[in-house]
Amino acid sequence: MRLIILVILNLCFIQLKAQIIQGGIAIGKSVYWGDLNAPEFSANINKNGGLAFQGFVRYSYPSKTAFKVGLMLGKLQGNDQNSSATWQKERNLNFHTRIFELSVLGEYYIFGFDPTSMEKPFSPYITGGLALVHFDPMTDYRGATYSLQALGTEGQGNPGYASKYNKVAVSIPFGGGVAIKLNSTVNLSVDVIARRTFTDYLDDLSGNYVNYDELKSLNGELAATLADRTNEYLGINEPKQRITGTQRGGKVVADWYFTAMVGFSFFLTDPDKSMRKKSNYKSSCPKF
Repeated sequence: MRLIILVILNLCFIQLKAQIIQGGIAIGKSVYWGDLNAPEFSANINKNGGLAFQGFVRYSYPSKTAFKVGLMLGKLQGNDQNSSATWQKERNLNFHTRIFELSVLGEYYIFGFDPTSMEKPFSPYITGGLALVHFDPMTDYRGATYSLQALGTEGQGNPGYASKYNKVAVSIPFGGGVAIKLNSTVNLSVDVIARRTFTDYLDDLSGNYVNYDELKSLNGELAATLADRTNEYLGINEPKQRITGTQRGGKVVADWYFTAMVGFSFFLTDPDKSMRKKSNYKSSCPKF
């Protein structure tokens, strides 16, 4: 009962606060982390991503909390040839994909942050929430680009194998950053956010190989060719005839992606008017 009362009082307290709405844009880098990683951290940071852009709306209060809804476009990529490990170079797989992400994040400002005041112009914050991400892993082969999900490179879509994976996945973003008040109308934010996804197919790589001839009969020659590209690395014409079930990826751990972004936000509502309305709010909290 005490917990219920505290929750109700907290909700009422939030309703009494003046809400400030900001719109903003952010630019930075998105980075993939999964089965096509290199052992070297620097190689992954430098080569596994691309530019990312985001538009967002932030609902904040002159205290320690805010909520942000964002729409992001980014790029992820990975390539076994970026690795120093011989077994990865021989595996010789690669992918690239555009990602579209819709996210809802809560932000907690450790020292408080009022976007309408210069009294606290600087505050670190932590953030976390929920997101949906759309991806479509592709690879290049003989001058053309192919969508890998449609091919079923691990036998997907056939009896005895999994269904083709969904190209929309849930992810859990979490991270931290810092907010800086630049002037009376513009705020700056710098953050680094990790996303733990609930898919292992950002890179089209998760489970086991299917024997070349078997996969060719199931999903076609192109699927069998792009599922195992070791022969290209070795410089031989004949495809490698692996035993079905030989390990191809690491399906125990799901894929991740990260962003490092700089954002600028502007008021969409008159903050002075919002603050004035605060005195007119009436609590509808129950009395105990």
